[in-house]
Parts: sequence; structure tokens; C-alpha cells
Amino acid sequence: MKRIIRYVAGTAARSITFRHQSSFSLVGYSDSDDAGCPDTAKSTSGFIFFFGGAPVSWRSRKQKVVTLSSCESELVALSEASREVVWIRKLFAQIYSRVLPPTFIFEDNDCARKIAEQPKFSDKTKHIKRKYFYVQAQVASGEMNVRRVDTKINLADIFTKPADRATFVRLTAKIFSGRISPI
Repeated sequence: MKRIIRYVAGTAARSITFRHQSSFSLVGYSDSDDAGCPDTAKSTSGFIFFFGGAPVSWRSRKQKVVTLSSCESELVALSEASREVVWIRKLFAQIYSRVLPPTFIFEDNDCARKIAEQPKFSDKTKHIKRKYFYVQAQVASGEMNVRRVDTKINLADIFTKPADRATFVRLTAKIFSGRISPI
């Protein structure tokens, strides 16, 4: 009970607020740990999406498959995030009757980012299930772009692995401040 009271007291000033902006855009961060579960060797996927500078969708979930590399686990997470992008964009189009500019998803794994951008298979990717290449279709259609972000400022990091207190405070402060651009 004391922990709950401390948590509520420590986060009372935090809230999700939408700020008026001339152009609204959907921006996301995707991440995964690599075989983080000691019992099943499954990874955890995490993502967070911002609309108008405020978080509108986030998830942390153990992956349903065992991946063979960090690249593959990041690609699975990116695929889950891209399905969320499609859903949010369709919802926005129905509500506001206009199309959003391409969604930027920030990813800290170069291998997963390159696979998303280049629709070709190699010996290193032939074991990855084709359903996780869904993200390539979204990039090719112009619905989203995958961009590089340093792992230290990847906001989805707190959804995938334990963070020390300083990192957790720093990342949550960025999430609630609305200043989400990694650039």
C-alpha cells in the first residue's frame, strides 16, 4: 500500500496533454530485448506512438515466437508496431477524413531497419518468417518510414527491459513532456 501511495504522489503532476500544432503527425518508437525471458528464450516487444506530441498507443508484450537473433527479434517488434501504425492511421482517416503524412518509426537496430527498407532476402534472413516482412510493404507504400535512433534515447526501451532509475526517469520525462523528436 505504501508503494502505491508513493507512486501516486510521485506522478501526480504527470499527465498526457495534446498541444495545438499546425500539422499533426504520428511518430513511434519500437524496440525489443533479445531472448529476455530466461525460461522460454522469447523476446519482449515494445512500442509507443505519439500523436500531436502526446502518447496515444503503447504496448509491451512477450513475442509469440522464439527468434534466432537480435535482428529478428527487432524485426518482429517492428512488424507489430507497423500493424499498429496501420490501425491508427485508418482510425484517424475515419475520424478526420484526411490522410496523415508518413509515420516515422524510430528503431535502434540497424539490421532490422535495413531489412525494412530493402525488400531482398539473403542467407542471413531466409529463416525469418515472411509475415514479419509486413513492414517492408508499409515502407514501400509510403505509409511509414523507419529511422535510426540511438538506443539511449529510444523511448520504447522502457517497455522491453528493466531500466535503472535514472534512465527510467529520463525517458518517462520525455514521454510526458511531448518533446519526442530524437533529432
